[in-house]
Amino acid sequence: MRVDPTAKHPDCAPLDGDEDIANIKVGFCFQWSLLATRNFRNIVRLPQTSYVKFATTTITALFASFLFWNCPKTPEGIQNVQGALFFMTMNCSFNAIQNVILIFPEERPVFLREVNNNMY
Repeated sequence: MRVDPTAKHPDCAPLDGDEDIANIKVGFCFQWSLLATRNFRNIVRLPQTSYVKFATTTITALFASFLFWNCPKTPEGIQNVQGALFFMTMNCSFNAIQNVILIFPEERPVFLREVNNNMY
């Protein structure tokens, strides 16, 4: 089901000619609540992505833990542990980014419609 980005809500009143659309601002908390609600709905509607993210993160964490389990307490060993922590942090970050990259093209029409309605 595709969404028409040019569609407007019937209750929206037209703007006066004197009013500049660029000056209409929506509060940060309202924007954040809209995006958080949309993200929660995506998680509920697509639980497979959450399962895959959880499994990927768990397997990577176990792999890194087993790999760096008995590191010596020398400067080289501490540097190895820091490298493992960096590796795990980057993995978690890219997993979160990848989810957005995969879902955004499907939500682009909704995003454009909301921008046209000055919700952001």
